Amino acid sequence: MKLILASESPRREKLLKELCTKFCIYNPMVEEVCLPNSPEKTARQNAILKVKATIKKYPSCHIIAADTVISFHGKVIGKPNNSDEAYKILERFSGRKHQVITAVAIYSPINQSTTIDVCKTNVFFKHLSHEEIAEYHKLVSPIDKAGGYNIDEHANLIIKKIDGSKTNVMGLPIDIICKRLKNVNC
Repeated sequence: MKLILASESPRREKLLKELCTKFCIYNPMVEEVCLPNSPEKTARQNAILKVKATIKKYPSCHIIAADTVISFHGKVIGKPNNSDEAYKILERFSGRKHQVITAVAIYSPINQSTTIDVCKTNVFFKHLSHEEIAEYHKLVSPIDKAGGYNIDEHANLIIKKIDGSKTNVMGLPIDIICKRLKNVNC
């Protein structure tokens, strides 16, 4: 049976390629929900929406869908719309901790069911000056990234430490995928 990654995220594709070489990419094009005061529910609902949309096209395939959100003081922090928003997000994160939450929904055509796992990682930011934030954003485009940063690009400039899965912060917690796909030929 085929394996489908319900995402066009280059980071998710790269991470999955480290485990599997045989899978297809499909973008389910769903309208994601945002429950501002419920980061985990937001991630869960979006992962489920992506799986359900993909099942319509690939009902006989294993499907992986994920949604990653950032929780800061219990509120969802999304992708900044412009550089000013990105700057303000990093300014709020400066010297503080936030949590990256990824919900992974995996559909199995064998029993026609979907399992959902949630991974949480604490990210601790360094104290950042205005100049350091501006310099970071010169090196990394913040617009298409939740929280306005990328753990893979110059993270040493802004992040003090992470407590938990780095692949979760990248958008696809590999330990969950390994556990759930151990019987899938990929």
